[in-house]
Amino acid sequence: MNFSDDLLAILEGISDGVVSLDREAKYLSINKSGKEIIRQLGRTPHDLIGHSVWEVFPEVTGTVVEREIKRALANGVRIEYEFLYPPNQHLYQVQ
Repeated sequence: MNFSDDLLAILEGISDGVVSLDREAKYLSINKSGKEIIRQLGRTPHDLIGHSVWEVFPEVTGTVVEREIKRALANGVRIEYEFLYPPNQHLYQVQ
């Protein structure tokens, strides 16, 4: 195994959902727990990979989600926020 394989194995074992985005907010990868969350939101991992957050979840445009993701991408900073997702009324904590 190489470093990349080791990192992927670690991310797959984390009980929290983990996604990675590129500089255009397009989904690059989703771990096992993240895939389960995505399914609960009525989407499949295939719906996300290669698509931007805004394409897949247009309802987050103009919310703290958009503001914080754009801030992280522009400034290379870590972000933390909570967001009540209207379609399922579930509170998500993002770190």
